[in-house]
Amino acid sequence: MNGWLSVIVGAILVAIGALVVSAGLALISECKSFRELVKKCLRADVLVLLFVGSALVGVGGTLTTLGWNQLDTASQKKALIVGLAREWLLNELDTLKPPMSFDANDPKLGKEHFMYPQFRTSAQDRILTSELSDLTNRKDNELLSLVIKYEQVIKDFNAQLAWVNEGCVRFPENVKQEKRKEVYLGIRDKAPLHIHFKRFHKELLKLLEKEYSWALDEARPTLANIHRLQE
Repeated sequence: MNGWLSVIVGAILVAIGALVVSAGLALISECKSFRELVKKCLRADVLVLLFVGSALVGVGGTLTTLGWNQLDTASQKKALIVGLAREWLLNELDTLKPPMSFDANDPKLGKEHFMYPQFRTSAQDRILTSELSDLTNRKDNELLSLVIKYEQVIKDFNAQLAWVNEGCVRFPENVKQEKRKEVYLGIRDKAPLHIHFKRFHKELLKLLEKEYSWALDEARPTLANIHRLQE
């Protein structure tokens, strides 16, 4: 049952149950003596009113709680998927960036040194470690399966980029700046890991556009705001 529907139905049942219980209690309140009270409490109509009213309140309260839990879960899941879409957009921008450069303090590195940007996986980690995905849901199951592959290939590719960065720092005399660009472009364009990265990167975009286009719509304005703050 939909979360809001559960909340509404539960609230209605609680209200009806409260009215029924109130009707039963009203009959009891007319008693003027303990003996009369006992007799009325044992009457079938009073017992039915109290039992049915209490049951409605209990069922209604359970449905309301269940509904709010569903809404909270849906809200958290939405935030996770929007975060994934935002991370995909940031990774997409990183695929278009040249190597980052900065002035090096170490004379061996020359005036300018290049570092190769790595890709993000934090939103993927949050999805994979959350308990919010319904494995019986086809869309969520497909998303989880793809995120697992996407995250693994990014981590492997980042490890390779880190190795190149470390080599450039440790052996600057053997790696000319223009040669570093060639190494970088070779890794980014020809290496098997990068081919896998591009494949799963595109597959994730297709899935987001097909099943979670609203997440991309929400992520783009936030990304534009990040760029504005970085300027």
